[in-house]
Amino acid sequence: MDIRSLPTEQTTSKAKHYEEIQIRHLMADYIHACRDGDLKKIKSLYTNDVVSFDMPPPHKMVGLGDYMKSWEKWYAGQFDFPVIYDSLDLQVHVSGDVGFTFDIIHMAGTLKNTGERIENWLRHTCGLVKVREKWLIAHEHISAPVGEDGQALTTLNPDQIELPHH
Repeated sequence: MDIRSLPTEQTTSKAKHYEEIQIRHLMADYIHACRDGDLKKIKSLYTNDVVSFDMPPPHKMVGLGDYMKSWEKWYAGQFDFPVIYDSLDLQVHVSGDVGFTFDIIHMAGTLKNTGERIENWLRHTCGLVKVREKWLIAHEHISAPVGEDGQALTTLNPDQIELPHH
């Protein structure tokens, strides 16, 4: 092996930065697809064997088919689009072909059947893998903090959620 072919710290740093940018693009696509209720785009962002833990039942989904059924029932089937769907304080970490993200999601929209306005602030974590040069979400966890009474606190706004200092 020629020592000149080994990656330097500078080339490794540039490659890592490039991968972080690619993941940020994927997460921006996710946000835009969620705003528009674009299930076809949402589906394209996940692995076939995705595992997701979410707020509405069934709470745990394994595989893209089950995951998309939940999206159809609890999201696309419930809201008038577009909705407000924003990411706050997105953090991206990557090493090789594995990465993860975490952020706070602000989601607000109008229910189709009742016209009621819903607004939630949620914690969002994704595990990502690079498959054939494309980053995909392999694991997703959406949750809300709970109060002393055990009830989900989905209406907390960012001023009430302690964000990490970085």
